[in-house]
This record gives sequence, structure tokens and C-alpha cells, in this order.
Amino acid sequence: MQDKIDEMKKQKYLEMHPYSITLGKDGFWHTYLPLGNSKRKAVKKKSKEDIDNVVIDFWKRNTTTTFKQRYSVWVERQKQCGRSNNTISKYESDYIRFFEGDRLENMDIRDIDEVVLSQFIERLLKSKEIPYRALQAMIGYVNGVFKKSVKDGIIKKSDNPCDEVDLPLYKQYCKRETIKTSAERTFSKKEKNSLLDILATNHETKPNYIPSYAVELSLYTGMRVGELSGLMWEDIDTEQNIIHIRHSEKHDRKNNEYYISLPKNGKIRDFPLTPEIEDILNRVKKVELKNNWLTEYVFSNDKGRVHARTISECMRLKQVELISIMLNVFIHQEELLILNMQKLECQQPPEPLL
Repeated sequence: MQDKIDEMKKQKYLEMHPYSITLGKDGFWHTYLPLGNSKRKAVKKKSKEDIDNVVIDFWKRNTTTTFKQRYSVWVERQKQCGRSNNTISKYESDYIRFFEGDRLENMDIRDIDEVVLSQFIERLLKSKEIPYRALQAMIGYVNGVFKKSVKDGIIKKSDNPCDEVDLPLYKQYCKRETIKTSAERTFSKKEKNSLLDILATNHETKPNYIPSYAVELSLYTGMRVGELSGLMWEDIDTEQNIIHIRHSEKHDRKNNEYYISLPKNGKIRDFPLTPEIEDILNRVKKVELKNNWLTEYVFSNDKGRVHARTISECMRLKQVELISIMLNVFIHQEELLILNMQKLECQQPPEPLL
């Protein structure tokens, strides 16, 4: 059985060879070996077996065919295609998440078929809690690796096991994701007003704390923290009473640098400049002018543009404050309810004596 497997592997190396192997008039077997830069070297041997062994040994030494190596080749290709550093970081961190430490890593890409891939998925789901969306992303990476291997002539198109794996069958074994309703994802009118009250108090006690103005603006516009950080004064069109949401702060995790780009999915949108929003902008500009912090960006402090993570942290703290207030209200209501029940019990007439 092992001899048969070894013979099949040898045959795969021979199929990869781009040059013909022919018997010459001189009685020798001839072929070429690639040297790179479009150069090649002529090789001849007395027997077909000898020339085959030369070809097989060459491709064994010069071909990166393990899954781990092919994944790296695929990631490098994504870099060449212009994927952002954050996307490349995601590919790299997901490799650790899904593949590192599993025996699939060091398997030859040509030996990975539907059965091997299915067994890997089963091991993955048994060892880790993986949501179905993450599993779909993982199989997308594997598919990309195999498609790149097809382009590089390492495998045939029909050898891609991703085409045969029935992924939906594994959904039942994935971690269940909690999907929030639209009501759970947004603040109610009561919660919004409570947060505005908290922010109003914050503005009075800490008028120079710029992130709280950004949080206030988000309650009226629904802008993301990156869009708040990237909002520029030139985006405020007072003539047409419109805010142009066309910038967003991004964080390059590889280089730990912040930069301004388009909003999420590249979608630019407009929002009405209401009196409440105009009031926020006037107040924040007044504070920045007073402290000599005014820049091209709407939200700036003594360190320059306020970063998205600072706004996000402020938002989180205000939500914690709101939860604390609402919890106290709930506890107070519960205490009143218990007190009223106790009073009713005391007011009940005594049972008649027999």
C-alpha cells in the first residue's frame, strides 16, 4: 500500500514538470530543469528511470507544497493584489486560530482531499468553539490556497476538495451566535434622553473633554466612531444644511499607525444638519478655539485629532453610567413594590375566630 502511495506522489511531481522528457537519437533521455529568470538547464540520462528521478528530486527540493507553505504563498499573493495591512493581519491571525498545531499544516497540498479536509473540520469544531460565519471564512481561505495552487500548476482544478465539502452540514456543530434585534442594537428614546442628560452634566463639569461631544453627535446621527474621528469641518455644509460623512479613521495594526480613509465599505452618505447637531458643533468649536485646539478635524484636543478608540472608550463609559442609573431605578422600583405589598398585607382584616 505504501509503495502505491509513493508511486502516486512521484507521478504528481512528474505531472508538474513543464518540459517534455524524450528519448534522443543519441540513446539518452533528455529534458530541461528551470533555473529561474526564464533560463533552463539541459539534462540527459541513460535510462528513463534515472531521468525521472532527477526530475522528481528537483521538484521535491524546489516546490513548496505543504499547506502551511501554500498558505504563505496565497497571503503573499493577496499583498500583491493590494489587500490592506489590516486584512493581511486578519489572514495571519486566522491562520493561528484555525490551522496552527494541526497535522493539516505539514501535509502536502496534493494529499489533501475531501476526506482529509472533512476530518480537519471535525477536529477543529471539537477542539474550539467556532461560529458558522467563522467556519465559512476558514473554508474561504482554504479555497483560496487551492485555487492559487491550481494557478501555479501544483494541482489540477478538479483536485480542489473545497468543491466537494458540504459545509452546511457542520452548521449544527458550530457555536450559536446571539443575534440582537434592531431594538437591542439601538437605544430607546428613554435611554437616548438619559444618555443626553449624562452628557449634559459631563459638559458642565468637564467642558474641555472633547470625546463626550463626539458621543453626543453619534446619538443624533448614528455615525461610527471612525467616522466621528475622521469628520472634518469641510464636511459641514451650512449652505445646504448637510453633513457629508465621507471620511473615517482606520488603524493599521501591522504598523500601529492611524490614517484617514473612506467610510466602511466605501459608502459616502449625507445627514441633515439639524439645529441640535449645529448646536453641538458650535459648542465644540467654541471649546477648541478657547484652548487653541482647532484643526481641520471637528474633534481635536491638545494632542490633535481625537482617535476613534478614545471616542469608543468614552461611549463605553457613558453606557456603563446609563446601565448603572437604570439599575438603580429598577432596584428603587422593586423596593417600592415590596414596601407596598407589605403595607397591603398589614391592612388585610384578621381572620374570624371559630
